[in-house]
Amino acid sequence: MSEAPMPASDPSPVDPISPRPSRRARLREQAPVAKFLFAWNRIAPFFVSAALFLSGFFAVFSPLPFLILGVTVGGWWLVGALATNSALVYFTSGSTVFQFYLLTVGSIGLVMPLLIRRRFRPEQIVARTWIVQWCLVGILICVYALLHGVTPFAELKAIFSSFFDVLFASLSDETRKQLLESFGGGELAVSEWRRRTLVELPGTLGILCLLVAWFNLRVLINLNPNRFLVRVGLDRRVLNRWKNPDWLVWPTVASWAIVLFTDGRPSEICLNIFKILMAAYGLQGIAIFGTIFEAWKIRGPFRMILYAILIMIMLPLPLSFGFFDQWFDFRSKFRQS
Repeated sequence: MSEAPMPASDPSPVDPISPRPSRRARLREQAPVAKFLFAWNRIAPFFVSAALFLSGFFAVFSPLPFLILGVTVGGWWLVGALATNSALVYFTSGSTVFQFYLLTVGSIGLVMPLLIRRRFRPEQIVARTWIVQWCLVGILICVYALLHGVTPFAELKAIFSSFFDVLFASLSDETRKQLLESFGGGELAVSEWRRRTLVELPGTLGILCLLVAWFNLRVLINLNPNRFLVRVGLDRRVLNRWKNPDWLVWPTVASWAIVLFTDGRPSEICLNIFKILMAAYGLQGIAIFGTIFEAWKIRGPFRMILYAILIMIMLPLPLSFGFFDQWFDFRSKFRQS
């Protein structure tokens, strides 16, 4: 006698062949707070970046919403968020600030998530983002030069002059008076101040772009949204292995030699190059001290205080460590000790 067939049982929740609920179904089962946070994470990037940028003090964090959106969702969500934030900046601050926002913030928000997904190392991510930013600056200058019928150098000089005029007008009367007195006072002081500002502006902007990209990448790695960065091999220990290419030491030495032994325009150009390259070595020096802090198990607020002391008070120390690490390899020596 054959046995009667048993009725099919319902699949258990742990049954591997049971269908997985859809994303919308999982969202409906979540608590109201989780639903609110999910909606906030999708909506906030469409206006938070512009708000941070226009706040002034928190402008350094303005690329961060794009980075979080880029590594969690990406695609057209990121393009839409960039478009809405750019429109907010344009209609509230004008075309000049809008262009600066696109070149400094928008380029980081678009390029860096792509490089992260392609599993580049942190130093490669920051360097390639910085190169893209300055390529966009060069393209913009050439376009304006064609529209105005002048050479790119003349257009660049006009842009820097207008930037100085905006900076000069934004200062208070007392601050403006103190700065003019430091240059000797009178109309001659204004022209000298303008010349010094225009000479140092490219290097300052280059360092600013480099630090903003590095800082936002570091914050993003610490936040690690949806644990995505762990899956692509990025964590704080990887940041501590930051190392510039060995060949970078030669343009650094050559630019400083030109600054020391020449005058005029070549010296001014090489001074800006030297500052940017030393900023890159400063980031390597901070990575070396991060390795030391990890070895000595220094964590939490005390580590943040030590980083602040290194950057604001003892800046020559990380610069020196980063530059001479090419020969001495400080991290291996500290690990051995």
